[in-house]
Amino acid sequence: MKLKLKITLILTGNVSSFCFKLHKNNNKCDLMSKTSAGKEGELLAINYLKSKGYDILRTNYRAGRNEIDIIARMDSFVVFVEVKYRSTIKYGYPEEMVSGDQEERIREAAELYLETENWKGNIRFDIIAIHKKKECAIFHIRDAF
Repeated sequence: MKLKLKITLILTGNVSSFCFKLHKNNNKCDLMSKTSAGKEGELLAINYLKSKGYDILRTNYRAGRNEIDIIARMDSFVVFVEVKYRSTIKYGYPEEMVSGDQEERIREAAELYLETENWKGNIRFDIIAIHKKKECAIFHIRDAF
């Protein structure tokens, strides 16, 4: 799937905002179901990370019942990324939807990944929050938990 992006980048502290218009399906950021929305959100996050120089190591890494959406590498860090996608902020912002329990499950999966890969370097847990209306906005929160 090819996406043509018009990009505006804003950096503020630990959060970078990556806003763009999707020029597909008649200039709409249309999604058919929750599953396809999640996959679309992950694809947007992967493309965003690649554009920032991250190497994508794994996607949808599973450790038992626990899952990490994206595992990436940037410089001396392995970064575990949770992607949250919302079409409305009526019930809260996407980044607010990561619960303490979910953080713990991501940490557990990360421990297994680090053990399996024998990684002894730096790690970080990030959230990529995507809010879609007519335009999509991506917010990258570094060291989120």
